[in-house]
Amino acid sequence: MANTGRRRVNSNRTEIHTYVDGSTARQVHVRRSAEQNQTPVSEKRRIRQSASAQGNGRQKRAVQHRPLSREQLARNRANARSMGLGYVLFLTAACLLTMFLCVRYLSMKSTLTAQNDKIEILESQLNSMQADNDAYYNQVQSSVTLEDIKEAALGYGMYYASESQIEYYSVDESSYLRQYQDVPE
Repeated sequence: MANTGRRRVNSNRTEIHTYVDGSTARQVHVRRSAEQNQTPVSEKRRIRQSASAQGNGRQKRAVQHRPLSREQLARNRANARSMGLGYVLFLTAACLLTMFLCVRYLSMKSTLTAQNDKIEILESQLNSMQADNDAYYNQVQSSVTLEDIKEAALGYGMYYASESQIEYYSVDESSYLRQYQDVPE
């Protein structure tokens, strides 16, 4: 592909159209800076219109807006600033709903905080009761020994078993017996 440049000389300006043969590249407009400073608004408008026409592939008509009168501008601004009854009611309902949800959230949050405080108090009471219970259990365990139990049992009429009270039995080979330690002879 070869680059070709064409130069066309007009009375007021010089334009260089650069393009690539056989491609879809758009033409690049190169202008002198002095010419751009003379009429920037009209040139920019012309460039925008030509770029939009080239982008679509066909020539578009430039949309011309007629200037609005001062009265029409004032009416448009007043309409934009005014709020209708429906919009005001909608905003009021939205504000009330937001306020209700905020109050409900705060009340639930305070209830939750109160319940957490109550749970902490009850947990501390439970811990103190468990500590008291463990202390009483250790006191009972340390106050009673096996010798004290033996003396109390003998005092209430209990006695050691005699030979006539002991019964022996034999185990058949077919039965099942679990022995955890050796039996003394």
